[in-house]
Amino acid sequence: MNRPLQIAIATHFFPSSSQPHRGMPIYEISKALAKIADVRVLCVDSVYPRNKLLRPRTFVSRTAEPSYTVPGVNVEYLGYAALPVVSRSLNGYNCGRALIARLRDSLPDVIIGYNVYPEGFGALAAGRELGIPVVVGALGSDVLADRDYLVTRLTARTIKNASLVLTVSDQLRNAAIHFGVSPEKCITIRNGCDFSIFKPSSREAARMELNVAPRAELAAFVGRLVPLKGLREFFEAAALLSASRPDLRIVCIGEGPLENELACRAAQPDLKGRVEFVRSATPAQIARWIAASNALCLPSYSEGCPNVVIEALSCGRPVVASNVGGIPELVDSNCGILVPPRDANQLANGILRALDYPWDHNQITAASRRSWDDVARETSEACHSVLSSRALAVA
Repeated sequence: MNRPLQIAIATHFFPSSSQPHRGMPIYEISKALAKIADVRVLCVDSVYPRNKLLRPRTFVSRTAEPSYTVPGVNVEYLGYAALPVVSRSLNGYNCGRALIARLRDSLPDVIIGYNVYPEGFGALAAGRELGIPVVVGALGSDVLADRDYLVTRLTARTIKNASLVLTVSDQLRNAAIHFGVSPEKCITIRNGCDFSIFKPSSREAARMELNVAPRAELAAFVGRLVPLKGLREFFEAAALLSASRPDLRIVCIGEGPLENELACRAAQPDLKGRVEFVRSATPAQIARWIAASNALCLPSYSEGCPNVVIEALSCGRPVVASNVGGIPELVDSNCGILVPPRDANQLANGILRALDYPWDHNQITAASRRSWDDVARETSEACHSVLSSRALAVA
């Protein structure tokens, strides 16, 4: 193939006008891929009625403006009608119809559907209709989270029927194989990092910028404010340490349905004045908060390959995280502390150890040095392998 590879990426994890910091890993992959291939991103999202009673309650749903653009990537925004719970088993089919309408006039060589259901399912439906091979990218909760019976079946069907499945960790690869994909059709491509943003820098300078007290022992969380991230345990762990560590502070960067609950918990006497919330932040702002911190804390119940862990390590900051998903593939005793999920006492002990340990910050920085260009190159090679196998099968 002399011309550049033509790739269509279907996902809803992508920056939009209403959520400009959503899906940054997929944006970074797309931007890096666009340097070596002809990339077209279709940000496809469920669209709910305006009536508050007919909108989801477990996550924030916001309609994207079709005219929104992002640097370095050709992106189109499209939606399909949905209802909470009721349309869940139909969302994959509706996503597929939306993709077919946009792809029919400009056929790519391969479609990558990031997020198994519904986007991966929809990508497969479009691929069958248009005769295009489909690569499905599993990100974590799309494979690991408990779903209802029908969505679990549709997830398994998507994984088994994909030309190739990409996972962001070996643990997630094993989970995908358990769903029925053959091992030779499932490969791990871990996430990368933008080292121009996430890099070692002065804690003191960052604290001056962010108005953090020099003596503060700052534990930072970055992510969606949802129960799955273990935020209730994080707050309880901080409360357990409040008497023995009077300088302990925590910062939560992100937004989500737990915002009000966490704000109320932070107002209680054992945490009052110790918690700061940052609802929205650019990657550069996140990097400054990480630089200002003593440690990143990610007490999730489930994870794929959490990019914030890679970013914290790239900044030279240790990580206290749950021993789940792909986290143990990123964190060892030289760069962090792993604890059991759902256990505030163990988490408090992990935070305490992280605050007291004499970390070698250069060693932490060296723990993860994958760039997004590395990820793009491996993704492009995976797509070429799919096309080569397809050509051999036809021959």
